[in-house]
Amino acid sequence: MHSFVVVAAKPGRRVPVHVSEYLARPDVPDVAFAPDGHLHWTTAGETAAFAGWQSTSDVLEIGSHWHLSDLGLTAFSGRPWPRERAFPPGMSWAEGLASLWPLGRSGHPPLQLGGVFAAVSLSEGGRGSVATDPLSVAVLYRSETDDCVAFASSPALAARVAAEPDAEPDRDPLCSAWLTWLGWLVGDRTGFTAVRALPIGARVQLDPAYGSRVVGADSTPWVDADGQLDDTVELIDAVHADLTSSMRSIAQLPSRRKLADITGGRDSRLVLALILQEGLSGAFDFRTTGADVAPDSIVGREIAKVFHLSHESVVPGAMDDADFERRLRAHAFHTSGMINAWDFKGSITPGRAPRLSGLFGETLSTNFKEYPELHTNDDLRRVFHRMAKLDTGSILLPDVRRSLTRDLDAELIERIDSGGSAPQDRLDSFYIRNRLRRWLGTMEEIGESGRIFPLYSLTGVRVAFAMGSNARRAEQLHFSIIRKACPELARLPLANRAWSDAVLSKAADGDECRTAPITYSGPAAVQWQAQRIEDNGDLVRGYLLDEPSSPLFDMVDRRALVTLLETGPPWNPQQARQIFGALTAAVWLGHHDSRSKVGGAWDTSPHAPPCRAPRRGRLDPAAEGDAGHQGRRHRWRLRRWRR
Repeated sequence: MHSFVVVAAKPGRRVPVHVSEYLARPDVPDVAFAPDGHLHWTTAGETAAFAGWQSTSDVLEIGSHWHLSDLGLTAFSGRPWPRERAFPPGMSWAEGLASLWPLGRSGHPPLQLGGVFAAVSLSEGGRGSVATDPLSVAVLYRSETDDCVAFASSPALAARVAAEPDAEPDRDPLCSAWLTWLGWLVGDRTGFTAVRALPIGARVQLDPAYGSRVVGADSTPWVDADGQLDDTVELIDAVHADLTSSMRSIAQLPSRRKLADITGGRDSRLVLALILQEGLSGAFDFRTTGADVAPDSIVGREIAKVFHLSHESVVPGAMDDADFERRLRAHAFHTSGMINAWDFKGSITPGRAPRLSGLFGETLSTNFKEYPELHTNDDLRRVFHRMAKLDTGSILLPDVRRSLTRDLDAELIERIDSGGSAPQDRLDSFYIRNRLRRWLGTMEEIGESGRIFPLYSLTGVRVAFAMGSNARRAEQLHFSIIRKACPELARLPLANRAWSDAVLSKAADGDECRTAPITYSGPAAVQWQAQRIEDNGDLVRGYLLDEPSSPLFDMVDRRALVTLLETGPPWNPQQARQIFGALTAAVWLGHHDSRSKVGGAWDTSPHAPPCRAPRRGRLDPAAEGDAGHQGRRHRWRLRRWRR
């Protein structure tokens, strides 16, 4: 685990003294884990500074996250593992990265690196760059003052640099509004008003001559600028070879034990097919998470039985009020208020083994398999709003909802850098740019869960877009590669939804793969997230309703919220997500988050006092131009009434 910040002074200036004093502290409150190492490093002339906080108790034997030489500094967060061959034994990953990425260059890290990561390369003279993995899933955050610009792996660090000394950074209510409405963030907002997320494909150039520059290297990395092969078989074979190479390199990662998920879906099945193809099943312990009656659990147990896998079923347990509240407050802190508590983080126990995950599989197909075929942009807007249930049951105030709708439509429909004009291409690139990056990137900021992503493949996502939307909707890459890697897996039942006729009808053994899916239509026992609201109802209502002057009600209609709480239990998943979104907003905006750090102890200090009651306010839209969009983007500013 490692969080860092790079501060670049503006031309003719130095890094401010109070900022340097903050960077020099080994115990800053804004890092979400308990560090056992700290580095504060400055360039000649103090035109730029780096600070990093690391925990060396990683699930992988990474060594230090930074490497210093007489020439400068190389550092990283996340896990940039080499896809061709492992770093030599005894060499830290930072030293290995330095050997591949020359100091002082302004380009991206080498493409032969896999994983989700952000990296820094700075020469002693202050020249260099800050960059990320190819899809910028490891998000870089930017803040600015009159004297300097900060770029960080964590929004909390960037916010602290921009804040006045000894002042708490202001928190952004519109970030929380997205969580309550859509469930996840869209655009570049963060939990702090002074901090923005850099766009996909961006990197930072640093030089004392100009301070810093954000360079948009590739806003559509999922589109191969040089074109792709036309032959479908060759395209599929190229992805198969790339994923196989990825799995082989993952098997060499330094750890005593590795975990792998088994679900009823295509993504984890593709990962398992690659494991079985390479004869690596003995190197992993497999597990499935969910209620015993859930389709994922049923399918997972069946697969483990057929292939004689070491398998464990994990049933999420109930939380008492004390545990739920600890996790909730820690969740808001760990994610800087940017993840709906429906996706509970908040644990302070780090993972003990790397865990292979099927995430990124959606970049090889689509995350919107249940959507009907889209023919026009009007179809795209109408269907997305309907399927996401945005126009029904919203608890946001009408003017807030209208502004978010404008921002959403600008990102979904009006962007010219979507990679194509086909509505499905716009939808899938919207998912990569927003849901994948802003949700997964935030979840992986600390990386304490130890997840490894075998399906993160730039070749794969480019081929998926080259093959077209119909192939993605039919999940042609998944089906074809699973059949090549382990044909028996393609014939075992899936959870909830079978293979599509579009791929079965073209396959010679398609009828053998035409198995009925495992489904479940019983009570909502599988919705354990919603159950947690019911189990902790008094606590939930206390956070949501006991502070009439909470900033939450600058966005949320109190009467609509009360009505929603009174409709259940049980709540359907959409209602539960709204409640969890409002709960996240109440904790974050009310400064009730705790400083419980991963690898440390629970923060048992009392809640921060609620916001001052008389200062009620409202949110007004303010249009701002954005060169990245056609049309207008509408942002918000919190306008407080004078007392």
